[in-house]
Amino acid sequence: QTKSNRFRARLRRDGIPEEEDARWRCPVGLPEVGGKLPMEVAISIAAEVLSQSLPLDGGEMVGASWKSVQAVLGKP
Repeated sequence: QTKSNRFRARLRRDGIPEEEDARWRCPVGLPEVGGKLPMEVAISIAAEVLSQSLPLDGGEMVGASWKSVQAVLGKP
């Protein structure tokens, strides 16, 4: 049984309906980052959030300004 299946079974046990599954993403993070250490998982998740949140102008994004990162994170 995959970790995703175990997680979803736990949600069912806690009374979360199956219809809510579409709102969850498992596994989270970019697979290219790899690693299982907490800091590697955190960076992988942050990278995925940034890749989904920062607007692209049609070209490949190779970096982000600190201001754009702060804006995504909701910091002034």
